[in-house]
Amino acid sequence: MKTEYDSRIEQKIKEFDSMPKTECYHDNEIRFDIHSLEDSNFKKMVLYLDDITMSPMEFLITTVLTALSGAVGKFVYWQFTESFRLYLNIWSVLCGASTISKKSSAIQMGLHDLFRIDQLFRNDYKKQKENYDSDIKGKAGKDVSEIPKPKRNYLILPNDVTMESLSDILSNANRGLMWQSEFGGFLAQLGRSYSQDAKMVLTDIYDVPHFKEISRATKGNVFIERPCFSMVGASTLEWIKSNSSKDDLRTGFFARILFSIRNTNEKKFISVFDLGQLTYKSKYYFDTRSIYDFLTGIDAEQVLTATEGAIKIFKKYELESHEELTKLIESPDEISFKGRLIYYTLKIAALMALAEQRYEVHETDMRNAICLAGYYKRNIEKLIQDELVTKSEFALKEERILIKIKNAGTISRVDLLQSNIASGKKELDPILDNLIEKEQIELISLKRTTGRASRSYRFKVRNV
Repeated sequence: MKTEYDSRIEQKIKEFDSMPKTECYHDNEIRFDIHSLEDSNFKKMVLYLDDITMSPMEFLITTVLTALSGAVGKFVYWQFTESFRLYLNIWSVLCGASTISKKSSAIQMGLHDLFRIDQLFRNDYKKQKENYDSDIKGKAGKDVSEIPKPKRNYLILPNDVTMESLSDILSNANRGLMWQSEFGGFLAQLGRSYSQDAKMVLTDIYDVPHFKEISRATKGNVFIERPCFSMVGASTLEWIKSNSSKDDLRTGFFARILFSIRNTNEKKFISVFDLGQLTYKSKYYFDTRSIYDFLTGIDAEQVLTATEGAIKIFKKYELESHEELTKLIESPDEISFKGRLIYYTLKIAALMALAEQRYEVHETDMRNAICLAGYYKRNIEKLIQDELVTKSEFALKEERILIKIKNAGTISRVDLLQSNIASGKKELDPILDNLIEKEQIELISLKRTTGRASRSYRFKVRNV
């Protein structure tokens, strides 16, 4: 029999369904209206940052979500069955034009509190290290094995780590966030021969397995219990395309990332000399320190709960998402992205609750999370529309070669072969011929020092 509570929840669901879907296309851009979210600390955090920076709202939303997840670490999670836990780690990438889209500004502003707390961690480690060195010095020539060596407590992880050093950090870390200022370069680094299995390892780590063994060439294998970290990166779609491969899609590496794409920036100009005044004079001023102090202060495992209303809202969304996935049987890449977005919705809802300093997810948290999931779903569709995940191997390599020629201006055939984008002359030459036929490049001859001519290619600028 339907109770008054059930009727009230159904009414809330109807209200949510009737809400205007705020993500929309305009000049092929995807925007999100923060005012479509119900009142929450998360909304206040983003509104404040939006008022004091030139970064697009969407970049700020994504960065704040990732910052919250990095602060929480692996202490808080959903427990659905004895063997199924869902941790709140988020991997995100801001995609936009260099300089004008203010990606780095969004990250720096969004991670401000993490940098503040990380500095406290560093200061504490420095004191412990000084005391340790003093104790060791005082026992010169004696057994010092009983003196515990201090361990560095990271919150902001180094962004130039190798898999070996990252495994050392994760073996001692309970939380942390990695900031990749150029995600395309990060992909290129992972694609090098000496770290060719790094993406596979990271893909596995994202799911926070119970145990992860990482083999290392110079040291013994390391065993990590529940490896967990969050990551935010910045890049352009061109950089990502030129440094990624189909394997990144087949293995689900990309599908584990929340993409936020903006190519234009309509924010009003703010002089750097006005930033300091805006920080405290903004009508949206919101002190976030207590939230991040609470999150980084969690030092015991906490299992999330949800109200009956929140569960009911999610089940409806989950069913509708499942029905959509069954219609995408011929688009496995899209299924991979959108399937993981369902779990990301639960992560976002939990972070909304934690920003209120509670471990119970309420209806408001779930509705806000579903609303944001709609925005990220649009970004997934844009990625596919831009053929990042649907191009043939030939088309992908053709695009990477064109970008390489464009960046170089003029490049020799020898250098293109040595770039290893194409596997040999038989694969490279048809790609070059196709680009010449499409009038995107032109063949030129350059004389070598030996006097012999060499084949080179120049990017062809089209007159508009």
